Amino acid sequence: MEVRYEVKHGLFALLLASCTGLCLPLRASAESHAAPSLRTLTPVQTIDVTGYVHDANGEPVIGAGVQVVGSKLATVTDIDGRFSLTVPAGSSLTITYIGFTPQEVKAKATLDITL
Repeated sequence: MEVRYEVKHGLFALLLASCTGLCLPLRASAESHAAPSLRTLTPVQTIDVTGYVHDANGEPVIGAGVQVVGSKLATVTDIDGRFSLTVPAGSSLTITYIGFTPQEVKAKATLDITL
């Protein structure tokens, strides 16, 4: 019975505390409710890049990684060594494949990359 009494007391105290918190008048000043500053967002200029990745013999490199430097934006080359990607204007691309030296190139509309 004593445990039951304490639980009732605990629930009553919790109820009283929550009601008191809700019932007390709130004091607020105009300064504490200042409107957040608005930022103007400018659209990012993008370019569509298509490219061909091949080895020194002109053979397509299938599955080469093509990634925007400093970003998670990436793709891989298809069975013909071709890729397409929309990237921010002025960005650079890193092209990688196991066994080849990575290449970093400036993004432009069409690329022909030899690994």
